[in-house]
Amino acid sequence: LLDASFDGGMALQTPSTPQNDALNWLQYNTNLGTYSDEKKIQRYVLATLYYSTNGDNWSNHNGWLGDGDECNWYNTASGSFCSSDGAVIELDLVQNNLDGMIPNEIA
Repeated sequence: LLDASFDGGMALQTPSTPQNDALNWLQYNTNLGTYSDEKKIQRYVLATLYYSTNGDNWSNHNGWLGDGDECNWYNTASGSFCSSDGAVIELDLVQNNLDGMIPNEIA
């Protein structure tokens, strides 16, 4: 994740940042050892969005930060928001009470 980090890893290593919170969450995921590097990055990015926008207070955060596949996490996109190979291609959380900044990682 350091190589993929927008700031060379500074936010990852700074306690209480959304990036550090997301990294800590990812490290303790029970399925971490089975994930490809791409899936680890994708889950980290989505967790960073969650922490950056006060996900605990979203109107609906079903599935978010759970062990289930992130393609099944709540969003309002019509149909699946993942491609057939599991890459997130669309994310729609309109009217879901997001509060905060969209992190650089989501770009």
